[in-house]
Amino acid sequence: MTTKAFFNQKSFPVTINACSEYLQLPNSFLLTLKNKATATSTTGNLPETSIEIIVLRKMKMMQFVTGIIFNHKYLRSNIIHHVNLSPGDAIHVHDIQPGHIDGGLLGNGSFSFNVDQQSYPFWI
Repeated sequence: MTTKAFFNQKSFPVTINACSEYLQLPNSFLLTLKNKATATSTTGNLPETSIEIIVLRKMKMMQFVTGIIFNHKYLRSNIIHHVNLSPGDAIHVHDIQPGHIDGGLLGNGSFSFNVDQQSYPFWI
Protein backbone atom coordinates (compact mmCIF):
# COMPACT_ATOMS: atom_id res chain seq x y z
CA MET A 1 0.00 0.00 0.00
CA THR A 2 1.38 3.37 -0.96
CA THR A 3 1.29 6.46 1.23
CA LYS A 4 -1.01 8.09 -1.33
CA ALA A 5 -3.47 5.18 -1.03
CA PHE A 6 -3.36 5.45 2.75
CA PHE A 7 -4.49 9.08 2.62
CA ASN A 8 -6.92 8.83 -0.31
CA GLN A 9 -8.81 5.62 0.53
CA LYS A 10 -12.19 6.47 2.04
CA SER A 11 -13.66 4.26 4.74
CA PHE A 12 -16.47 1.88 3.80
CA PRO A 13 -19.02 -0.27 5.67
CA VAL A 14 -18.58 -4.05 5.95
CA THR A 15 -20.97 -6.60 7.44
CA ILE A 16 -19.67 -9.97 8.63
CA ASN A 17 -22.26 -12.62 9.46
CA ALA A 18 -20.29 -15.44 11.06
CA CYS A 19 -21.71 -18.29 13.10
CA SER A 20 -19.89 -16.99 16.16
CA GLU A 21 -20.61 -13.28 15.73
CA TYR A 22 -22.35 -10.58 13.70
CA LEU A 23 -20.24 -7.50 13.04
CA GLN A 24 -21.12 -4.22 11.39
CA LEU A 25 -17.91 -2.30 10.74
CA PRO A 26 -18.81 1.16 9.37
CA ASN A 27 -15.27 2.58 9.07
CA SER A 28 -13.34 -0.18 7.33
CA PHE A 29 -10.20 0.70 5.43
CA LEU A 30 -8.75 -2.62 4.27
CA LEU A 31 -10.24 -6.10 4.15
CA THR A 32 -8.35 -9.30 3.41
CA LEU A 33 -9.26 -12.98 3.39
CA LYS A 34 -6.64 -15.67 3.95
CA ASN A 35 -6.36 -19.40 4.40
CA LYS A 36 -5.35 -20.37 7.90
CA ALA A 37 -4.09 -23.76 9.06
CA THR A 38 -5.84 -24.36 12.38
CA ALA A 39 -4.96 -27.79 13.74
CA THR A 40 -3.86 -31.26 12.80
CA SER A 41 -6.70 -33.31 11.38
CA THR A 42 -8.05 -36.11 13.56
CA THR A 43 -8.13 -38.39 10.49
CA GLY A 44 -4.52 -37.91 9.46
CA ASN A 45 -1.44 -35.75 9.62
CA LEU A 46 -2.69 -32.93 7.40
CA PRO A 47 -3.65 -29.64 9.02
CA GLU A 48 -7.27 -28.51 8.82
CA THR A 49 -7.69 -25.13 7.20
CA SER A 50 -10.16 -22.34 7.66
CA ILE A 51 -10.60 -18.88 6.22
CA GLU A 52 -9.84 -15.84 8.32
CA ILE A 53 -11.00 -12.32 7.53
CA ILE A 54 -8.94 -9.39 8.71
CA VAL A 55 -10.50 -5.92 8.64
CA LEU A 56 -8.46 -2.81 9.33
CA ARG A 57 -10.37 0.24 10.55
CA LYS A 58 -9.67 3.67 9.01
CA MET A 59 -7.25 5.68 11.15
CA LYS A 60 -4.89 8.61 10.98
CA MET A 61 -1.30 7.97 9.87
CA MET A 62 0.13 8.97 13.26
CA GLN A 63 -2.29 6.64 15.05
CA PHE A 64 -1.17 3.81 12.77
CA VAL A 65 2.55 4.48 13.31
CA THR A 66 2.15 4.95 17.07
CA GLY A 67 0.12 1.76 17.36
CA ILE A 68 2.72 -0.28 15.52
CA ILE A 69 5.73 1.15 17.35
CA PHE A 70 4.45 1.42 20.90
CA ASN A 71 1.34 -0.60 21.54
CA HIS A 72 0.63 -3.72 19.48
CA LYS A 73 -2.22 -4.84 21.78
CA TYR A 74 -4.15 -1.59 21.25
CA LEU A 75 -3.71 -1.82 17.51
CA ARG A 76 -4.96 -5.42 17.42
CA SER A 77 -7.92 -4.96 19.74
CA ASN A 78 -9.37 -1.65 18.55
CA ILE A 79 -8.28 -1.20 14.96
CA ILE A 80 -7.82 -4.68 13.53
CA HIS A 81 -10.63 -7.25 13.60
CA HIS A 82 -9.82 -10.96 13.08
CA VAL A 83 -12.71 -13.37 12.50
CA ASN A 84 -12.40 -17.08 11.70
CA LEU A 85 -15.02 -18.00 9.12
CA SER A 86 -16.89 -21.27 8.66
CA PRO A 87 -18.99 -22.64 5.80
CA GLY A 88 -22.23 -20.67 5.59
CA ASP A 89 -20.71 -17.41 6.87
CA ALA A 90 -21.09 -14.29 4.73
CA ILE A 91 -19.28 -10.99 4.14
CA HIS A 92 -20.73 -7.95 2.41
CA VAL A 93 -18.85 -4.81 1.33
CA HIS A 94 -21.63 -2.25 0.88
CA ASP A 95 -19.94 0.56 -1.08
CA ILE A 96 -18.22 0.45 -4.46
CA GLN A 97 -14.58 -0.41 -3.75
CA PRO A 98 -11.58 -1.64 -5.75
CA GLY A 99 -11.05 -5.38 -5.40
CA HIS A 100 -7.96 -7.52 -5.87
CA ILE A 101 -7.55 -11.29 -5.98
CA ASP A 102 -4.19 -13.07 -5.88
CA GLY A 103 -2.37 -9.88 -6.87
CA GLY A 104 -4.62 -9.12 -9.86
CA LEU A 105 -7.24 -6.42 -10.21
CA LEU A 106 -10.77 -7.74 -9.66
CA GLY A 107 -12.40 -4.43 -10.55
CA ASN A 108 -14.62 -1.97 -8.69
CA GLY A 109 -17.83 -3.15 -7.13
CA SER A 110 -19.94 -3.94 -4.12
CA PHE A 111 -18.76 -7.38 -3.02
CA SER A 112 -20.53 -10.27 -1.29
CA PHE A 113 -18.70 -13.41 -0.25
CA ASN A 114 -20.19 -16.65 1.02
CA VAL A 115 -17.87 -19.16 2.65
CA ASP A 116 -17.90 -22.70 1.30
CA GLN A 117 -15.47 -25.56 1.76
CA GLN A 118 -14.52 -28.29 -0.68
CA SER A 119 -11.96 -31.06 -0.49
CA TYR A 120 -9.63 -31.74 -3.39
CA PRO A 121 -7.58 -34.94 -3.54
CA PHE A 122 -3.91 -34.46 -4.41
CA TRP A 123 -0.61 -36.31 -4.18
CA ILE A 124 2.27 -35.16 -2.05
